[in-house]
Amino acid sequence: MEKTDLAAFLSEIVSENTKHYAEDLQYDIRRLFHAAKKPNIEDKSFYWMSRPNGTWCVKERNVFLQGSSEHSIWMYYGYEAEKIRAYRIVVTGISHDGTAVCGKVYPLDYAGQLARIQRSAMPIEAVELHFADGHAESVPFSRWPQETHHDPAPEYIRFLPKSEAELTAAILLEHRCQAGKGKKTPGKPLKTHTR
Repeated sequence: MEKTDLAAFLSEIVSENTKHYAEDLQYDIRRLFHAAKKPNIEDKSFYWMSRPNGTWCVKERNVFLQGSSEHSIWMYYGYEAEKIRAYRIVVTGISHDGTAVCGKVYPLDYAGQLARIQRSAMPIEAVELHFADGHAESVPFSRWPQETHHDPAPEYIRFLPKSEAELTAAILLEHRCQAGKGKKTPGKPLKTHTR
């Protein structure tokens, strides 16, 4: 898909689908602008939804990590799945004049995606804390944030699963499913032609 002015695209979806708390979109746009300055693709890939009562923009990676707020948010709205318009967004940069954040937008089948994420999501094992001075440390998720007070606070926090390779594989499989090339959710047996 070609690069899109994300604010313009998402504003159009909100005007069609979000009747209350449409101002949530302003938080989402700021988050996408901030992501454009990040060096890593995992910090530029999001799931975004428009609901009748607001929007959410969550980091794609964290949706696959049980215990993260992003996972809880994304999984919560199954009860109104038919009213949700959802997209995967990959931020690619900021326009030459600096006024627009650009990216690629992929429509999602939110209802169909929930069962796949439920099966493939994995628990958070540890939390990686990165500080302005370049120092980083990892603490068990069970101790965070209750026992990990820092002054100054970390500039960047990254949740870690037991296996980063398994997490990457789960996200890539979801991309294939979204594109219609992945494994289908088990259901009724396929009819086969016999002679």
